[in-house]
Amino acid sequence: MEEKKYPKVVKLDNGMYTFENPDGTRWEKEYYYAEDFSEGFAVVKTEKENSPFYPAYTFVDENGNEWEKKFNYISGFYKNGLARVNINDGGFTTYVDKNQNVWKERFFSVTSEV
Repeated sequence: MEEKKYPKVVKLDNGMYTFENPDGTRWEKEYYYAEDFSEGFAVVKTEKENSPFYPAYTFVDENGNEWEKKFNYISGFYKNGLARVNINDGGFTTYVDKNQNVWKERFFSVTSEV
């Protein structure tokens, strides 16, 4: 089975990031930070500053659709369809699934992926 080809991260001369589609076309949208796609989503930083009051990280799909929900910290979807996130509720960590469902459970410290 052929592996799905996702857009790849490109660092621009201005220090920003964007994505390049498999056909060589680049996205117009630029990000302050971006990671490679994993399980269909990529981590992006949409704002220059990141603070508990102004979370700046979210996910984007291969079509450039960003999630509305923003987080203070994100790990990509590495396995099990879950990503570790830090949300603005005292700095606790929890998990989110690919359908944007955030777990109700909060953890003070998480040392490994689920």
